[in-house]
Amino acid sequence: MKNDISIMELLGSEGPIAGAKAGYEYRDGQVTMASLVQTALDEDQICIIEAGTGIGKSFAYLIPLFIWCMDHPDDRTVIATSTIHLQHQLFEKDIPFLQEALHMPVRSSVLKGRNNYLCKRRMYKAIGQRSIFDAQDGDLLGRIMVWSNQTISGDRAELPFPVSGKLWSQICSDADTCMGFRCQHRDSCFLMEARKKALQSQIVIVNHHLLLADMILKQGEEDPDFSIILPPFSRLVIDEAHNIEKNATSYFTDVYDGRTLLSLLARLTHTRRGSIGGLLEELRVSSHDPLSFNAIYQQLNGFKLAIDAFDTAIETFIASRQGSQFIERDRFLSNRMITTACSDFHEQIRAYTAILRACLDSCEEMPEVASQFYEATAIRVKIESIGKLIGHYISFDLSETHVYWIDFWVSDMQIRHLSLKLTPVDFSSLLREGIFNVYHSIICTSATLTVQNRFDHWEQKVGIGDQIDRECIRQSILSPFDYRNRVLMCLPSDAPEPTSYREYMDYGSRLISELITTAEGGALVLFTSYAMLHEMYDLVCAQQTTQQLHMLKQGDQDRYRLMKQFVEDEHSVLFATQSFWEGIDAPGNTLRLLIVSRLPFSVPTEPIFYAKKLLLEKQGRNSFFELSLPDAIIKLKQGFGRLMRTSEDRGVVCILDSRILNKRYGKQVIASLPQTQLMTGTGERIVERVEDFLYAKQP
Repeated sequence: MKNDISIMELLGSEGPIAGAKAGYEYRDGQVTMASLVQTALDEDQICIIEAGTGIGKSFAYLIPLFIWCMDHPDDRTVIATSTIHLQHQLFEKDIPFLQEALHMPVRSSVLKGRNNYLCKRRMYKAIGQRSIFDAQDGDLLGRIMVWSNQTISGDRAELPFPVSGKLWSQICSDADTCMGFRCQHRDSCFLMEARKKALQSQIVIVNHHLLLADMILKQGEEDPDFSIILPPFSRLVIDEAHNIEKNATSYFTDVYDGRTLLSLLARLTHTRRGSIGGLLEELRVSSHDPLSFNAIYQQLNGFKLAIDAFDTAIETFIASRQGSQFIERDRFLSNRMITTACSDFHEQIRAYTAILRACLDSCEEMPEVASQFYEATAIRVKIESIGKLIGHYISFDLSETHVYWIDFWVSDMQIRHLSLKLTPVDFSSLLREGIFNVYHSIICTSATLTVQNRFDHWEQKVGIGDQIDRECIRQSILSPFDYRNRVLMCLPSDAPEPTSYREYMDYGSRLISELITTAEGGALVLFTSYAMLHEMYDLVCAQQTTQQLHMLKQGDQDRYRLMKQFVEDEHSVLFATQSFWEGIDAPGNTLRLLIVSRLPFSVPTEPIFYAKKLLLEKQGRNSFFELSLPDAIIKLKQGFGRLMRTSEDRGVVCILDSRILNKRYGKQVIASLPQTQLMTGTGERIVERVEDFLYAKQP
């Protein structure tokens, strides 16, 4: 039955939302967005909305979705987010509130990646082998078993005590080891229960990675109800849509990591306290040729030496330079040392997996070792996929469409981390054919999708652009916050360019020190590199003559504790980079000064960025204006958005990069930011203006 209630009735100042929510404020932008979403749902359209901070975008798409669900009870919508935080907010706060306020019993659930769920079979297996774990992990296994009988979801996030990633990886649900309906614990499987709830839901909340995994598995399937990961759905909301390409990059990157490969081998066979154990030893009893297993043990030491030799060769090739490094085809293929190492390693993988396959082929079906057989077979497939990746490095046959790159770093404990990677350069066609040409209605939203009010840059990246033959609604909705009166943006005119590094660091440390002293803390200082962050932090700390400010630095403790200290102490100063450009929510007086050290251009040598740059230039296009600048503007908008989180907030943004004033593109950068009070002048004058702005009496 068609629900005749309107968006305006629900969101109006006399509506049910206002009646249920204390301090509710009617927002034109929220009504506009909700109406656009409703149109996209009714007319099977793509809807792309940039919703400025304070619009209330979650309610703006949830309310029309609720109406749709009531009118179409058998239809299903998936909401895909980038962060767990937003998943929890939607499922634990926003949806329950709307269910009660609107009296609409819409069925909803959260479905996470399988490794978030406890696997009872693997847990009991680990408990049976408790002697191979250290005392602390052995004790934790007992506590986890008790918890497994109390929890409904089996979700790691609900554990009442911390468990290391290493231990959790031994007991969580794993695609390679899952026995599905053959498992004796299938009736109490947490993952199956979560998927069952999703199948019964009208709204299913997932992350971007799960959406992408589902997309890949469904490609090539003609049955629209084909379901392995997500239940069938026809409507899709992509929230935090600015991150969908970044998450696709992560998901579709193939990786070789020697430490991971050694871990796989240890699961197959290992020696502890003088005795041989592992999956293969357990499977030997099911083999009609158990002596053939001796060959795999004889091959093992040689294989481990080959891994070490290969890693040493790669490290020699990159001269032990730390960081992410783009690998040029001709340089790699002309280096006899590295090509020989690749060929030798590839042959070692081929020989080992051939013997492993023969061992597994000799096994007869026995219920008591069925799980070991599935797990060993999955490990064989993984090792073969590593061999395939090394094969691509031997031939560089994908160099026209993929970027070949190496990651190398040494931890504080002097542990070396080396990995070879292979990543597609362009995901647009993949996303277009797997998502945007598939579902009836698709709503994409974020606070940062446009550059100068145009969606072109983001659309081209994700495959919409001019190549999609579908009706698209596009709208940028400004924040309702009063930026013009509540935010002061300062641009120092006497700041050296960041390319003059020493002069810039001396100037920046003095100005940052004066600004945070004037503001009495409540400051977030954002950087584009860890090296600059650490050096600037030390310089600024050395200039602080009092102990009144609590100086915090990313990396000194985990993100949660760092943010907790920052939010609770109004006199703290947080120096941060990378992930702290977005996702920070510090309303009120906690954050009153935002300092951006430099415009967040991508590092020119970052492999994936460099490959995209080369591709554009090969096509005769301007990589700076089509890639570097738009990416930097969107990231700057994310950082800028940290300051104003509520309508009552006020504060200062200071950008220390003089290029915003001295380069032609600076006007484009400023035009893409919210309209604020703008002040340019010397650092000395800016400090005076900041003091006047922060401490002036408010009307």
